[in-house]
Amino acid sequence: MILTRLCCISGIALIGLLLLWTPARAEEPAAEGLQAGVDSLVRQLSESMERNTLTTVAILDLVNLDLSVSNLGRYVTERSITALHKSGKFTVIERDLLERTLKKLNLTIQDLADPANIQLLARALNIQALVKGSVSDLGETVELNTRVVRAVDNAGAVVAVAQVSVRKDDQVAKLLGQAVLRRGATGAQPPTPTVPAGAQKEIKIDMGQGVVLEMVLIPAGEFDMGSPVMEANRKDNEQLHRVRISKPFYLGKYEVTQALWMVVMGENLSRFRNMKAPVMPVSWEDCQKFLARLNKMVEGGGFRLPTEAEWEYACRAGTQTAYSFGDDEEDLGEYAWYGANSGEQTQEVGKKKANAWGLYDMPGNVAEWCSDWYGKYEFTAGKVTVDPIGPGSGVARVLRGGSWHLPPNDCRCAKRAGYEPDTRKYNIYGFRVALDLK
Repeated sequence: MILTRLCCISGIALIGLLLLWTPARAEEPAAEGLQAGVDSLVRQLSESMERNTLTTVAILDLVNLDLSVSNLGRYVTERSITALHKSGKFTVIERDLLERTLKKLNLTIQDLADPANIQLLARALNIQALVKGSVSDLGETVELNTRVVRAVDNAGAVVAVAQVSVRKDDQVAKLLGQAVLRRGATGAQPPTPTVPAGAQKEIKIDMGQGVVLEMVLIPAGEFDMGSPVMEANRKDNEQLHRVRISKPFYLGKYEVTQALWMVVMGENLSRFRNMKAPVMPVSWEDCQKFLARLNKMVEGGGFRLPTEAEWEYACRAGTQTAYSFGDDEEDLGEYAWYGANSGEQTQEVGKKKANAWGLYDMPGNVAEWCSDWYGKYEFTAGKVTVDPIGPGSGVARVLRGGSWHLPPNDCRCAKRAGYEPDTRKYNIYGFRVALDLK
């Protein structure tokens, strides 16, 4: 831990000096994984602020040596704000409020080298302290440097400095805009997706009347669930966290079609009639009735909805980009029926490209019900969550994948939605079935 008292240095020289200055300290191994580095940084900041009885604080985005704000700097700042807030010991100003206030006061991060400007910000936000910081790319590692400065009395005086070295992994590299190193969000090399020897890669179940239920084997493995903070159009409910799917399972190659629904349920609820198109709109409760009947019709049963984690894992098919095919929404039309190309209705399944694991229409066509109650992700930072099943209760069930009616951002792998389980309000609700490997 580095806690060094410094004299106040006014003007832009303060930022320049502290960005280039590295305090003497005992050599410590680089943190393995960005979250571990953030945790160490937060621990140091927390201890220093407690020691100086500073309880109300704003945290600026960490900057590069050229004083620009990097994606990595924003990420570290956002995670630090969340961690300090969750500790219950501090009142931490939200980034959006801080940014709006800086804009209103016509101030930049560089302007906050001036104690008078720090006091101006302190009065506007009612804060006692300001946390500034920098990010230094040292090749195999990055260095995160932060300092706590007083914001009211003796404004600009640095009361503590915290510094952490983080080994560069794929998450850090991506946030820096560099080549990905093929590691997971926890910093550890994820296990290779696996399936038991002899397991069928695909199964086909003859349902009669020319209708076949086709399913694809999804391997066990790990992935980063949610979206990175800089992904275009991301929402606050997409917090990035590491998830392990511990067992392989089968998932419908296609969304449940009107033909399959008819064979099982004896009726067709769909507004857009086409036996090869997805059934819609069906409620989550309708899906449960379908699954109950399907399990009686097929020997062994066991059919269910996928969990939200299973759905996103299968949708990504080993990728960590906004879509399974990359980040460019211009390519979405090759893989999905959505608002711009659907003709304002559902289309036959399997007419677009499959993802890398052989699943069709994961984005677009119909939004797909998952088994989970909709709610905030529950996970421990820096740890792997194994086979999450969502909250124990709620008022809405999870829907994934966007639809024929929605724009590209709603078709992103991480995009989440939730609706009441009995609703058929919109003509976009459908599903695909999952089955445990036996």
